[in-house]
Amino acid sequence: MPLDHDDRAREAVATELRRRGVTPRQLAIQGGLSVDTVNDFLNGVRWPRSGSLGKIEAFLGWPPGRLDRLGAGEDLSGDIDAPGEPADSPASGVLLDIDPEVFSDLDPSERAEAVAAAKLTYLERAREIRRSRGAL
Repeated sequence: MPLDHDDRAREAVATELRRRGVTPRQLAIQGGLSVDTVNDFLNGVRWPRSGSLGKIEAFLGWPPGRLDRLGAGEDLSGDIDAPGEPADSPASGVLLDIDPEVFSDLDPSERAEAVAAAKLTYLERAREIRRSRGAL
């Protein structure tokens, strides 16, 4: 019996955790999530909120939106946005045009955090739009 789309996303996370030798509890603790959130996701009880999805993707080094794309049924088997690839690469589909002067006073790690937050905000808004259309 084929997996439904949400199951494909859960299986992708579970497979990656096994590959890395990481337990769901370690993902939760190190990724800043509740253990219940991770377990409920992996066991198919409920789909995480946008912020939690972003934390799972960040922990795995996946570009923002990868779990939504899997959940929407996209075939990412040959995806060039492989784990660990920077999410701001042209292959990720969205480039955020941010004036570098806005971040000129930040050190590189602070700048990376601010850009990641901007991407997460973009994704959260896209998810809200899809929900309002009944797409998710």
